[in-house]
Amino acid sequence: MNVWVRISGVVLAAPALLLAGCGADSPGKAGPRAGAAPAQLVELAEVRRLELTHAVERTGTLRPLRQAKIHSQEEGAVLTVAVYEGDRVARNEVLVELDGRLLAAGLAKAEAQREQTEADVQRLQRLAGSELVSEDSLRRARTDLRIARAEEQLLRTRLSYMTVRAPFDGVIAARQVNDGDVVSKHVPLVTVIDPGSLVMDVNVSELLLPRLAVNDPVMVRIDALGLARHAGRILRIHPTVDPRSRRGRVEILLEQIGRAHV
Repeated sequence: MNVWVRISGVVLAAPALLLAGCGADSPGKAGPRAGAAPAQLVELAEVRRLELTHAVERTGTLRPLRQAKIHSQEEGAVLTVAVYEGDRVARNEVLVELDGRLLAAGLAKAEAQREQTEADVQRLQRLAGSELVSEDSLRRARTDLRIARAEEQLLRTRLSYMTVRAPFDGVIAARQVNDGDVVSKHVPLVTVIDPGSLVMDVNVSELLLPRLAVNDPVMVRIDALGLARHAGRILRIHPTVDPRSRRGRVEILLEQIGRAHV
């Protein structure tokens, strides 16, 4: 990909010089003076302020600014991978389904224990009103109920991790697992990118960096899209320069290209 960076802001003013010839010594005298030079025609031009621009062409690398490498948060067998590379997905769309039957059974057990603990607390509260149980027994029962509720919530959260969903609208860039695979925790499953947030990384000379600023307009030509030039703007200028090449990195944002072509 080629990038044209337009550097503006240098203004030149052309001075006005008016030349006129006259064929008489004074307004009161008529006729040419002997030996005087003939009158000259003079063309007048309007003084204008013109903007001086400088174009520099550089080659860059296109990449998505927004992408997510989705990993498994629980271990288990892969039941279904619903997407392939290039598929468009919507936010919260199911991408991968893991086998969560063991966690579902554990959740059912935790729900039963929580219901039993709630019944015990209600019974002890009634007895405590008649002073048939101690306050210490009622306090322990209430603690057990909080623990049972926390255990239920923990298993419910872990079970939700068995269904992997898209974090945003985008395109599948990579699929790392297949149906039937057994995965452990923190294994990469799929990669989702947002094609509407394309950026181009361009390396420019340290001599050019002081003349660039964030939001400066640029024109970009992408090989896969033909010879047409597309508008962009400088998103970020990195503060460091490579000590060997003496070049700095500039990021150019290309939102419209991503939405229209990818």
